Amino acid sequence: MPGTKGFSTDLALRDLMTVFWDKGYEGSSITDLEAATGLRRGSLYNAFGTKESMFRLAFHRYGREIEDALLADLEAPDFGTALRQMLLGLASRSEPDLPPGCLISRAATELGARQDELGVTVRQRLSDTERQLCTRLEREAAEGRLMPCFQPLRLARFIAGSMRAVPTFAMTAGQPAAIDMAGTVADHVEAVLTRD
Repeated sequence: MPGTKGFSTDLALRDLMTVFWDKGYEGSSITDLEAATGLRRGSLYNAFGTKESMFRLAFHRYGREIEDALLADLEAPDFGTALRQMLLGLASRSEPDLPPGCLISRAATELGARQDELGVTVRQRLSDTERQLCTRLEREAAEGRLMPCFQPLRLARFIAGSMRAVPTFAMTAGQPAAIDMAGTVADHVEAVLTRD
């Protein structure tokens, strides 16, 4: 997105995303957002609206940049192998310019039960991820690669929950424990997939 008024709105939005990811919605003050972006609050409000609007924009950006890329990787022909690689990547991810954990996990815990637009935004992302995983698993089932006794929706919920848990576990228990967890989840999913 082109910059306006001498700054890049795209870079500023990435900075906002990083602050909300690191501190959560309630823990992020306007002062924090000013410091991260280098913008004064007037410029922030003019470019992005209220703090709530800033969060929603940052949350959607995280979903597009990070979560959608993970889900796209699961479209590989060998779903079990792709899932294992994705979960292990979540367990061992360590980009120095990004916070640990997962913004969606943090937001789900903090905001998911709220009955306002923020709660709706978070629950919609959780639902979208579950639906995409279910669609992929329904295709596996239709092509005879999922044991008939396993329901795609239930398995999708297990995988979606694991996607939230693994990076959080890496942050709290350490990478080795999270890698063990990711491998165990992948083992369980692969056990119900059949090979051609």
